[in-house]
Amino acid sequence: MTQWEAAVNRHRQWRANSPVESLIRPLEPEERDAEFEDQVGLGPLLWYDDESNYAGVYDHGPLEGLVFVYVHDDPPPVPRFESADAFVDRLILDDDAVADLWSVHDLVDQVTPRPELALRLLTAADHDDDDASIQAIQTALALVPSTQPPADLLDELARILRDHDGLYAWQDLPPLLTQHNWRGQGQAITEALRRVKKGYLAETINAIRPVLDSALTADTKR
Repeated sequence: MTQWEAAVNRHRQWRANSPVESLIRPLEPEERDAEFEDQVGLGPLLWYDDESNYAGVYDHGPLEGLVFVYVHDDPPPVPRFESADAFVDRLILDDDAVADLWSVHDLVDQVTPRPELALRLLTAADHDDDDASIQAIQTALALVPSTQPPADLLDELARILRDHDGLYAWQDLPPLLTQHNWRGQGQAITEALRRVKKGYLAETINAIRPVLDSALTADTKR
């Protein structure tokens, strides 16, 4: 029996003996939707509520073993709990605070600081696969403060742009690097963007990549 199967069984046993009706419930084996799980693509979906929110366990990659929450009207899933056991502990303590429960991030820090998780996720992803790259970038950015992502995370995003041609990355990351004036190159990236026609990916790459390479190379020579 896996760790998450044991946690699900513990939650079932608690619900069977609890006088309070639980709002978040384990999915029974016959209720699990293999097609939907494949669509989410992170691991088994194990819990649900009446608002079509789900929680599951990453079963592969650098986040393996952590619990993610799939909220139907939120951005892509991100890790919320350090383990299935931690998630069940929270359910037992605070099952009726559903809105707060789905949005809790802090418990994930008990295993690894969120910026480190985000960096691990980016470095492990296959950025030549656009879908995998999109998911990794979106999840990583959701794990860190949007007002000021860590410098090493911005460096990794710049490396992704320097080394890969993914459409999503090239649409969304140059403005992000400009917004946070990555390595003091915000103005240079803005000027490069002004020189190319909007929507011309190849021209955008050719204009910005030398700026990225110069800044990253300068760092390695220090």
